[in-house]
Amino acid sequence: MMMTASWLLIGLVSAIAFLAFIQLKPAQKPQILAIGLLIAALSYVGFAIVGNASPGWIAIELAGVGMYSLLAVMGLHYCCPMQIQDGLPMPRAIKATILWRH
Repeated sequence: MMMTASWLLIGLVSAIAFLAFIQLKPAQKPQILAIGLLIAALSYVGFAIVGNASPGWIAIELAGVGMYSLLAVMGLHYCCPMQIQDGLPMPRAIKATILWRH
C-alpha cells in the first residue's frame, strides 16, 4: 500500500512539474507535449519490464510506443500553427479573421 502511494505521489509531482515546464516555454508547447507523450508511452514499457510482464505484453506496449510516436509526429505536422494571444493559444486563422475585421 505504501509503495503504491509513493508511486502515485511521484507521478503527481512529475505531472505538475511537466505542466509548469510547458508554461515556461509556450512557443515550444506542441513539441514538448509530443515528447511528453513519447515519454509516457515508454514509461509503460519500463513498467511492463520491471513488473515481469510476459514478452507478449511487452510487445503490445512497444506497439503502443510506435502508435503514439506516429500520433505525436502527425500532431506536430498537421496541427494548426498556434500563436499566443493574451496568454491563450489561438489558431492563426482565427487571429487573422479578428485582425481583418478591425
